[in-house]
Amino acid sequence: MADKLYYLGAGASANAIPVIAHLKDRVEEIKLFLDTLYDKDKNSIKVDLLGRLKEVIESLSSLIEGANKYQSIDTYAFFLYRAKSRRNEYEHLKKALILYFSLEQMLLDIPGDKYRQQIDFRYQSLISTHLQFDKSKSTILSPLHVITWNYDVQIELTLSLLKGIGHLNDVKENFNIHPNKHSYNASTDLMFDDSQFNIIKLNGNAFIDTSLELGGKVSGLDGMLHPHSNEQKLNYFLDIYSKEYTNKGGSGHNANKYFNFAWEDDELNETYPGRSYVFGLSKKMMSAAKQIVIVGYSFPTTNRMIDIKLFESIQCDRILIQDGNFKKISFILGEMFAKIKSTNTDFRIPKIEHVPFLDEFYIPY
Repeated sequence: MADKLYYLGAGASANAIPVIAHLKDRVEEIKLFLDTLYDKDKNSIKVDLLGRLKEVIESLSSLIEGANKYQSIDTYAFFLYRAKSRRNEYEHLKKALILYFSLEQMLLDIPGDKYRQQIDFRYQSLISTHLQFDKSKSTILSPLHVITWNYDVQIELTLSLLKGIGHLNDVKENFNIHPNKHSYNASTDLMFDDSQFNIIKLNGNAFIDTSLELGGKVSGLDGMLHPHSNEQKLNYFLDIYSKEYTNKGGSGHNANKYFNFAWEDDELNETYPGRSYVFGLSKKMMSAAKQIVIVGYSFPTTNRMIDIKLFESIQCDRILIQDGNFKKISFILGEMFAKIKSTNTDFRIPKIEHVPFLDEFYIPY
């Protein structure tokens, strides 16, 4: 039985992917790297994929141009979503984010990433503490429950490498990482087994998956699991990209449905069918936790209503904040708890404590 839950924000993957304030600059570095390949090293890319590479570069350029006008890329996304007349721009923004996050976690040794880890090493320590691996199977030593706002696949990549599973969709299914091919089409409440791994991605996944509705396995990031060169990985990725965004008329329909900001309204924007049931499972997980460890999450205003819906379910004794800005986050939590208690006098406010280090995820005793 799990008595702790991790509530993760961008800071939990910061060793591999920049936090939102620095994301735009990193997108620009990736774009410049791709520009160089397109302009000076065309021979490294298959001829029939050069046009697809140019499309990717143009998508990243559009993302950079739009983000320059807003506080952050997330704010830009929120603005476009609320402006119904710009819904097409919103879908193109999601496509650009899918491309960036896929490339960021796939490519190696590009300018600007001297100190970047391809997979944030802190996930390895956390997962290895909860799983025992041998050649044929893995044994759960203690259940790991995670709710994350991150749309990267750092957890999936960590499990894939530790367990030797070649397809990220298999990782999702084996370790109850939602949404997966089962919860994608869920039409009833999802079962919650607190003796198993349970990982909820509130925003879904920013990666290309060409066959999820059909229960397929292949995704655009499977190619990064092999020690190939950047050029080989990029050719693999562009081939997957071509299938999703070109053969289907350029919409990336499946990939975009699999990546939904939690604040999207199902009635206003097409999302994957099982989304509401995945959110229901996250509320069950919050309610069951006795301790909640918040890592690298700043409770931005755009996420406020979702945070309230989740935290009004809690019955925990203790919340631990593992972040460099403890003062700000504890204040926001205090305000949120006061709001919840104003409408539910039985709500019990937990003790809030600071974890004063960031080099590994804290595992409570």
